[in-house]
Amino acid sequence: MVGREWGEFAFIPPSGIHGERIELPPEESHHLFRVRRVSVGNEAWITDGEGTVYRCRVISPQALEILERRKEFGEPRVPIILCAAVLKGDGNRELVDLATQLGATQVVFFHAAHGEGRLNETKIEKLHRTAVAALKQSGRARLPQIGVKRNLSDLLNDLPEDGVRFIAQASRDDAKLESKPPGPSEKSAILLVGPEGGFTAEEMTMALDHDFRQLVLAYRRLRSQTAAAAGLAFILEWIGECRVLG
Repeated sequence: MVGREWGEFAFIPPSGIHGERIELPPEESHHLFRVRRVSVGNEAWITDGEGTVYRCRVISPQALEILERRKEFGEPRVPIILCAAVLKGDGNRELVDLATQLGATQVVFFHAAHGEGRLNETKIEKLHRTAVAALKQSGRARLPQIGVKRNLSDLLNDLPEDGVRFIAQASRDDAKLESKPPGPSEKSAILLVGPEGGFTAEEMTMALDHDFRQLVLAYRRLRSQTAAAAGLAFILEWIGECRVLG
């Protein structure tokens, strides 16, 4: 597993951090001591989900001593927004899990014309718990914000104006490939992924009218979750976070 030398992570919101001491709620104490086998005297890492990771020493099953603070630990160089059509079944949970691991700072769902899934407040709360688990797994400072829009039009009208925009395009032999951009000068990167049934012609036109650039990921048809993972990996490489050493 990549990055295990960092130690075990737990999630404590800022309200649980008091000066140089962190109080562990029962569920996180159980996670560290029972699941991850951390002992008193060991080091552990705490993320507050709002931009700071704390390297700590365990002083009891209920408390940690802060040794070091690291701002924006594990965060991408620019904010990454994943916009995805609502999926059915476990698709939304899988998408939030991989998006959190791959550095998305925001996941915004929308109901697409060809989409079959639906999201309500109960399901969104479950997705939040999925994001927390992935946050601890990946070891990063910010918990992605999760939201849902009524349709693609509402989503597009609510996106930040600054930022490069990509729409995951189904592969075709006649797809026009653009040269790779030299690197981001924008303040954010946005990836738009459609449902399993694809975008309608109207939705595609709408996205292109909002300055989205078509991103061809492969000459194969991908599931929405796979397209999201591939697109996020492309963005990470594009901003210089994925590279070959040696």
